[in-house]
Amino acid sequence: MSILTDARRAVWDSIDNWGPLRDVFKMKVAFDSNRLEGPHRPEGPTGVADLPAIAIVPSRVTPRWVTNQTQNHPYVLRVSYWTPDFLVDKAEELWDEIVKAVYRAHPNPEYPRDTYLKRATGISMPIGFGPSTTTRVELNKVPAFRIDFDLVLKITVSPLTGVL
Repeated sequence: MSILTDARRAVWDSIDNWGPLRDVFKMKVAFDSNRLEGPHRPEGPTGVADLPAIAIVPSRVTPRWVTNQTQNHPYVLRVSYWTPDFLVDKAEELWDEIVKAVYRAHPNPEYPRDTYLKRATGISMPIGFGPSTTTRVELNKVPAFRIDFDLVLKITVSPLTGVL
């Protein structure tokens, strides 16, 4: 399986297994052929019944040679989520919890530094978060917020040998 797929799924595993986010999102849109949460590359929720909702889709990979056999592949995922009724506090709380989940969630309580991301990429945390934008939207004439930000994961590969 591709390391990009493993990395993207690790982000989902982090969110799905983070206590404060469990059962929060009524709609999850995964850019993944093995997940059933939403259609391929959707626009997002269509009504308030879907809220809060979250989508994570690949944005870009910009490879850069580090040595003569190794490349860094900053893998950018676009994280979008929607909250109902212009609830600013709820939108900010979800942002906090998503960030905490990606940085801290781990499958084994005995090894808290062995995060889902570390298992997938060898690096325990993201290398950054892009700018966050908040947009006022209407879903079937009902006000809502859409928050978007980029999550940047560090992936190191050796295209010549195939070894990470």
